[in-house]
Amino acid sequence: MDLIQNGFSCAYDMEIFMNLFFEKNEDVIIMTNLEHDGNLINAYTEIIYNGNTYSEDCFYTFFGDMSNPKAIKRNFLCSVTKSFCKAAKKIRDVSLPWGVMSGIRPAKVVRQYFEEGYSYDEIKDILMSLYEVTREKAELAVHVAKNERRILSEVGENSVSIYIGIPFCPTRCLYCSFTSYPLGVYKNKVDGYIDA
Repeated sequence: MDLIQNGFSCAYDMEIFMNLFFEKNEDVIIMTNLEHDGNLINAYTEIIYNGNTYSEDCFYTFFGDMSNPKAIKRNFLCSVTKSFCKAAKKIRDVSLPWGVMSGIRPAKVVRQYFEEGYSYDEIKDILMSLYEVTREKAELAVHVAKNERRILSEVGENSVSIYIGIPFCPTRCLYCSFTSYPLGVYKNKVDGYIDA
């Protein structure tokens, strides 16, 4: 697979989606282009696969504060990945319950929007419209974020947080950037890992 990007580079995030639609050994050329004028974003994707060209030209209105670098990255990343997924779905129909979320925990995105002044109901709508997350997953992300917020509010000033990585999960979530392996495939490695 070859990826060529103009206007906004997000190869790491795109790799997650490219691997959902195509095998690594397939001869695929993917070209993305992002342009923006004021609050209007145009994301164009062209995929050359098996001698055919599949494309998607998408127009989006910028969502949020255009002076916020995180909002700019969120909008550009969502636009490019949505354009790619819409073009790729013309080749293969792949289910995306987490929409175009990738590389980050959904609860972190919820927390960012909450800190920017959005209500939890507004955030659910944002997740469903901007990220194309299903209603069920949007409600789950908000539920987890609310629980995290409650727990973090009880942490004292001199406290520290640690992350303990357990690299086995029931499934590998699309948005996940942690080192994790599907439990069904790696079940025989769990006991050795825990013993170590």
